Amino acid sequence: MKESPLVTIAIPCFKAKYLDKAITSALSQTWNNIEVIVVDDSSPDDILSIVKRFNDERLRYVRNEKNLGVLNP
Repeated sequence: MKESPLVTIAIPCFKAKYLDKAITSALSQTWNNIEVIVVDDSSPDDILSIVKRFNDERLRYVRNEKNLGVLNP
C-alpha cells in the first residue's frame, strides 16, 4: 500500500483571537497524513498556551525571536 504524502498546514499568527478555531479546523481535516505548524510572530498574546491545549503530535509550535511582520507600513 502506498503511503499518502505529508501535507503541511502553516498557521502564522500574531493575535490569539481566532487561533483556537484555526487549529481545530486544521486538525479536523479528512486527510490523515498532516502536520500543523503554528508560527508565533513574537506575539504579546500567549500563543503557546493555546497550542498546548491540543496535545496532538501533529501540531508543532515555532516562535520568531522578533516580529517579522509589517508593524509600521
